[in-house]
Amino acid sequence: MVNQMGRIMLIFVVCLFSGGAYSAFFFRYSVVPPEQVFQQGFLPLGNNSNVYQHVTGVSCFDRNANSRFISTSSSEFMAMEMANANTPIGSNYYLYRIRPTDNFYNSMNSVQAAMNRTHDERFFEAYLYYMLEDEWFAEGGISPQQIHSAIEYQSHGPHQEATLIREYPNAAYIDADSAPNDTVYSIPDLPAEHINEPRNCTGCDINLPVNKFKRSIKYEFELWLMCSHKHLEVFLVSEMSMLMRCV
Repeated sequence: MVNQMGRIMLIFVVCLFSGGAYSAFFFRYSVVPPEQVFQQGFLPLGNNSNVYQHVTGVSCFDRNANSRFISTSSSEFMAMEMANANTPIGSNYYLYRIRPTDNFYNSMNSVQAAMNRTHDERFFEAYLYYMLEDEWFAEGGISPQQIHSAIEYQSHGPHQEATLIREYPNAAYIDADSAPNDTVYSIPDLPAEHINEPRNCTGCDINLPVNKFKRSIKYEFELWLMCSHKHLEVFLVSEMSMLMRCV
């Protein structure tokens, strides 16, 4: 049993990493080449605005591929970790630098707000499962004018440093003063029974290839171990109500 002081420290750690500062650029990896992305940007699969279904992958794959959101990460490191895990060894991918605007929302802040409102354990589970991604999702897509550049890498597999190939600047990029939305995106209450698969929406856009490599539970566990110096304390939370107090 964690003592009272320990609980206070755990709540502080969870709150500390649930928000915080973000970088000037957000990041998204893709196998789609710059000549195509710089022309059309990143377009969503459909009009499903349920954030929970997007975060957990329900609206991104198979017959339910209708998410209205495009995933990015405020962490270049995490974007590359996901890219290297999802890209076959020896294959190339592109890491796009993106200027966020007010249609970008923090996914975990939104999930946490729903968790606080409903006390539904499924929101709590999604929070713990996906919090390391530092995801910010763009509602309705990302325009070419928001994409600063692309960097091509060759993957050497999970947790291995990728080889930099070259950088592609985007001539259509507009260097404007913009920032992501600082409010949460409202998530409706979940139904009594909800079928969910533990996979992410990192590749959730109209260019998603049929042979999309999805992250496995094994990789998620490896990622947690790798980042345990930051987040291991979260596993010690014994009462979900303590986490609910993080506003």
